Amino acid sequence: MLDVILQILSVLGILLLVLLGLLLTVLLLVLFFPVTYRAEARRTPEETRASARAKWLFGLLRARYAYPEPGKLTVRLLWFRLYETGADDAETSAGETPPGPPPEQESIRPEAQGEDRGREEEPKAQEQKSDAPSRKSKKITNIKYTIAGIYDKIKQIWKNISYYAELFREEDTRLLLSHARRRLWKILKSIRPRRLKADILFGTGAPDTTGYLFGAYGAISPVLGPGVMVTPDFERAVLQGELEAAGHVTVAVILWQLLRVALDKRLWQLVDRLKGKDAAGKKKR
Repeated sequence: MLDVILQILSVLGILLLVLLGLLLTVLLLVLFFPVTYRAEARRTPEETRASARAKWLFGLLRARYAYPEPGKLTVRLLWFRLYETGADDAETSAGETPPGPPPEQESIRPEAQGEDRGREEEPKAQEQKSDAPSRKSKKITNIKYTIAGIYDKIKQIWKNISYYAELFREEDTRLLLSHARRRLWKILKSIRPRRLKADILFGTGAPDTTGYLFGAYGAISPVLGPGVMVTPDFERAVLQGELEAAGHVTVAVILWQLLRVALDKRLWQLVDRLKGKDAAGKKKR
């Protein structure tokens, strides 16, 4: 009997180890196996087309978006369709029923309506004359309370602004924000397209704003690379061209950068100060 129990326990242990090994393998794949993506777009005076594709684990999981055919997102696992927006929208539109006509209301004779109005207007006119002074005093009182409430709110808002402005001018807070900006830049650098090609003609219809946007492009053009060509049109409002981008995203890189910010003790000190003090800088009771 004891041998049978030991054999059952050994089989259960082996199964648990296999399950743990599978979970660990899936976790490592999710963290370290990159998700590749590719996007294309084309805009001409005649048409506008765009498509985007992403896949993970050699195409085991795939996602595709196409516009305007008919602008739907499809997600597939192997040969099985997990999600598709176009099918859901079609079923919803097919299942809708037009609203029915409103129910008929009983007709009321205009003679009876006129008699009832005449009887009701006489006491109402007398009540309005007697209540006119009291209504004016109530309106004046309400206006005074409203002005006092607005003044108190503005005063409280100014206290909050002063407190938070002083808090974000401190040395630790500025160092924390600088650290967060560096980590955000590393995240953007890790997910940026490894291959980017674009040939774009644009114009806003106003020469000044077109010049400002073209100047902004000139400032970031070294980051975009030599494959991006932008041509301004200072005479008309236009946006035409082609775009092609491809790259990959690794979850582990993003989580690592976020974790480094989360482990910064200055972040939690800032959170404690935001939660533990009011706008006047006093501890909350």
